[in-house]
Order: sequence, then C-alpha cells, then structure tokens
Amino acid sequence: MKKHVLRGLLVVAAAVGVWASLAVVGGTPGLLYAAGTIVLCGVVLLRMSMKRDPDAPLPERPWNKKARRIRDLETQIAQAINELSDRAHTIDDLRTRIRQQAADHEALEKTMQAQLVALAARLRSHESELASFERQLGTAPASESSWVHARA
Repeated sequence: MKKHVLRGLLVVAAAVGVWASLAVVGGTPGLLYAAGTIVLCGVVLLRMSMKRDPDAPLPERPWNKKARRIRDLETQIAQAINELSDRAHTIDDLRTRIRQQAADHEALEKTMQAQLVALAARLRSHESELASFERQLGTAPASESSWVHARA
C-alpha cells in the first residue's frame, strides 16, 4: 500500500515536472527537460520495485565491500557473544564445582579429625595397657626359660 502511494505520487510529480518544463521553458530545452524528468521517474520506479533477499549473498561490486565487511563483523560479534555466553556458563559450572569440592573437603577434614581423635584415644589405651604389662613383667619373677619358651 505504502509503495503504491509513493509510486502514484512519483508519477504525479513527474507529470507536473513534464508539464512545467514544457509550459515554462518550452522549445527544445523544455523537451529535453521533460525527457530527463521521464527518464528519472522511470529509474526511480525501477529502483523502488527492486526487492533483494536479505539472506542472498551480495553481488561482487566495489561498493558492496563495506556491506560485506559489516555482515562479516556482525557474524563475528554474534560468535563472540555466543563464546562469552559459553564461557560464563563454564565459569558458573566451575564455581559450583569448587564450592562442592570445598564442602566435601571440609566434611572429609572433619571425618579425618574425628578418626584421629579416636585413634589417639586407642593409642593412649594401648599405651596404658602396655605400661600395665610392663609393670606386671617387672614384678613377676624373672625366669628366663619361660620367656624363651613363650617366644618360640
């Protein structure tokens, strides 16, 4: 709809331009102006009717270098954004793993501390038992023959 109105206005403007060039200028120059107006109107109408597919590759023309460069840069920016998103996701995953490993480490450390306390208590118990045996051996009559037979 919008293009049809524009085309209509363009045709009306061209008709007014042709009439003005013939009426005001007149003669051969007026005819040349009128012809130029008609050619210009035709070129603009053709240009307005052209539709290019945005996904289609740009034709190889010198003036399309900037457009291709812009498209390439937009692609690179999209890739960089995706890469940053992936990196942020990876960093979040690593932070979660670090927190989990720290919690596991603390739990393991507490368990090891409890086991060390239990082992220390058992060691003290064994030390006191050994001291008791040593005292009993010290108070027992020293008979070397029973000691040698017990070891064998």
